[in-house]
Formats: sequence, structure tokens, C-alpha cells
Amino acid sequence: MARLTSPHCISATKKYFCVLAILAAALGLITFFVYLGYGVNKKVYQNEYAVVRNKFSTKLKGPLVQGTYNDLTIGDSMYKYTSTIQFIEFGPPNKYVSCITNDGLLVNLEINIQLQYNREEIIPVVWYEFNDDKLFMDFVRKTIYGLLYEDCALFPANDYYSTRNVIENTMYDSVLKGFNNKTSGVTIYNVQLKNIMFPQAFTDIIASKQHLVQEIQTQYNNRTTQLINANSTLIQAVQQAQIIIIQATNQANILINNANATAYATYVKYDKIGNYFSNIKSKLGFNSTNLIKYIYSQYIKSGSVYAGV
Repeated sequence: MARLTSPHCISATKKYFCVLAILAAALGLITFFVYLGYGVNKKVYQNEYAVVRNKFSTKLKGPLVQGTYNDLTIGDSMYKYTSTIQFIEFGPPNKYVSCITNDGLLVNLEINIQLQYNREEIIPVVWYEFNDDKLFMDFVRKTIYGLLYEDCALFPANDYYSTRNVIENTMYDSVLKGFNNKTSGVTIYNVQLKNIMFPQAFTDIIASKQHLVQEIQTQYNNRTTQLINANSTLIQAVQQAQIIIIQATNQANILINNANATAYATYVKYDKIGNYFSNIKSKLGFNSTNLIKYIYSQYIKSGSVYAGV
């Protein structure tokens, strides 16, 4: 009994309880500040969704939309997701969709995907099926890659050059069918085939083909111009020929008229001479022989055969 009531024993007991009291107070303060830290000013912004998970009970709450949430308790953690449209990009330097066309050519496709989280599917899909946003987005990316890869093999290499829009629409339809018609966690809004990387040899062939097509078009355009010029020259030649024909016709008519006039004058002249000698023959009683001798002696020798006519 003497030991239990000694001053030394009483002093040790008080110290023990003092330490416990200090520890309890410290724990209370820590708990209080932790509570404040979890329960005050937890904001979700306009471009966000949020899921709250309690690490003790593992219960989930949300997805929450824009607002301030002050009712979070100890053990609650807030996980945020972008609520606006996001992009998955397949492209340089080493993330192309590399595939084989149906005629055996390796092509690298640069493709952009536009998608958005489905708010009501974040918990049942992202959390319950994947339990991790990174794993979920990796699944989405690989699934899209597989769909694009399958579509790539449907077309020959030349179609990527000549009917690119048809290929892009086919890929768009496949990705939409793979995600939008089921509980997938996201909605696909667009598939854009940005660029197609061909092997260099094929690129060179395409460049040569384009050059030939352009050259053909240039020659066709030149031919059209030449035809227009030829038609213009032909029209001018026809007009000139018509002018020449008109001029020649007019000249011929003038000559004909002049010839007719000269012929008529000559006819009248010699008709008068014939009548003159016929009268002499009749009056003098000459026969043809005598008339010729008369004309010779009277007119031809004198050089005035037309005298008196």
C-alpha cells in the first residue's frame, strides 16, 4: 500500500494521462482539419464531370456537374472528367494507323477522332468495368484502332488517292456503329482522315500520274483554243473567198458586157458593109467574081475599103 500512494507513483500516472490527453487533442485537430479539407470548397467547373468515391465505404456518388459541393466527408475523393469534346489522334511521329490495303500496299493513316464522355455511363462503365480512367481510354483507343484497321483493308491503294471521302465515310460509320449503338462510355462525333502516307515509290507514281493528267488537260485546253483560232481563220478565209468571188463575178460581168457591146458594134458595122456591097452588086449587075474584082480595084488598093459605109 505504501508503494501505491507514494509521491513518485502519483507523478508518473499524471504524466501518462497528460500524454494521452495531448495525443487525443492532436488527433482531434488533425481530424477537424481533414474534415474541413474534404468538406469545403469542392468545385466542379463548367467543362467537368466529377465522381466522388469514399475510400472507406468505396461508395460512389455522381457524376456531378458544375457547382460547389460542401457536403463531402472524411475519406471522400473527387475524380474529374472532361465534359466537353475530346480528341484521340493517330498520327506522327509513330502513332499512325498502319495497315495493308486490299492490294497489298502498306499505308500510314493520320486520323483524328472527336468523342465525349457519356455522363450517365461514367460510373457503370469507367468505374465498374475498368476501375481506372487510363485503362478505359486505352481500351477506347485500341478498339477504334482495330475498327480503322479493318476498314483500311477494304480498299485498294488507288482509292485512297481518288475516292478519299468514301473511305473516310466508311470509317466514320464503322466507329459510330462500334460505340454509339451500345453502352460504351463515350459518344463518337467525328472521324477525320487527315493525311495518307504512301510508300515513296507509290507517291512518285501518283505525282507522275498527276503530271500526265495535268498535261493532258493543258493539251485539251490548248486544242480548244487552237480549234477556236482555226475556226476563226476558216471563217476569215471563207469571208475573204466570198469577197474574191464577188469581185471576180463583177469583173467577169463587166468583161462580158464589154465583149457583148464590142461584138454588137462589130456586127452592126459589118452588117452595114454587107448591105452596101449587096446594093453595088445589084445596081451594076455584078456576079460574085466581078464584085470581088470591083472591091479590090476600087477599095483595097486605095486602102479605104470602108469608104462610104
